[in-house]
Amino acid sequence: MESKSFLASLSSSSGKSNSCDLTIRFLAPEERRKLALKSLGLFWAISLGTIPLPPIHWVSVPFFFGFGIYSFQKKIREVSRLAAFSVICPECAKTIGCPEQSLKSPILLTCPHCRFNLKLQER
Repeated sequence: MESKSFLASLSSSSGKSNSCDLTIRFLAPEERRKLALKSLGLFWAISLGTIPLPPIHWVSVPFFFGFGIYSFQKKIREVSRLAAFSVICPECAKTIGCPEQSLKSPILLTCPHCRFNLKLQER
């Protein structure tokens, strides 16, 4: 499993900013397959679970079945993820922990302590 580190800038809606170090984790094909099958299984289980609900099963079963396929395709194509990280809020100077997530730019966060909107993007 390879990884790559880079510097990012965390800026608040008031204009203050901090820098932080982030890591991109590249996924092996078997790990991508595992994540994709896990996602597919979850949505198909929800689809099967809604079968006994007569008023809504006409919509929910096909929706979750189709969304499972969409989710599978999205996850199987995902080659990298942003590793779990923690950053310091530029407004209140408290640490914010973030779990591993899909790689997208910019990453929008809300500080749980001061409720400021924060934007994390590559420098």
